Amino acid sequence: PVIDPRPPTPVGAPVIDPRPPTNPGPPGTPNCGMVPTTQFSGIASFVDTDGSGFLPTAGDLSIAVSLLPLNPSPGSSVSIKAVCILTAEDPSTSAPFCTFESTIEIQAGPTVLSGTTISIGTPPMLAITGGTGDLFGAYGELITGADLSFEPVGPGLIQLSFTASVNYCVPPSVGDFF
Repeated sequence: PVIDPRPPTPVGAPVIDPRPPTNPGPPGTPNCGMVPTTQFSGIASFVDTDGSGFLPTAGDLSIAVSLLPLNPSPGSSVSIKAVCILTAEDPSTSAPFCTFESTIEIQAGPTVLSGTTISIGTPPMLAITGGTGDLFGAYGELITGADLSFEPVGPGLIQLSFTASVNYCVPPSVGDFF
């Protein structure tokens, strides 16, 4: 059996798996990892576009500025901004279309990675289409659980909660182009 020398991480805490991919390639291959399933929660604005009240209908949207992990990992931080739009006339037949901006500062082995990623799509699978900072050029997928819950907490406000995991790769540094 292989013994993992890393200290234990709190259950549900977002961490990057710093181990190399199971099929590492030659130098110049992407650096890949994962953030295991984590519970996120926060307050979002609910925009009722047709005035029907809290009954969600096509065109309604939610805007969250800070969805945070319920069990953050020591030394790391993750925050998600999310805009989701209901696209189906009957929202129970289709998930909304979403854009997530994830701001990340996380321990990856001996270094700390920081930057943002952009994920776009219809849950449960959103495509990571890029990043900034240490995550420049990131790609992969953000996978949401089937456990999305929301409830009104005040006029135009809802409490959101969901689980998500991330499989990502960051291209290797290619040096100067000139």
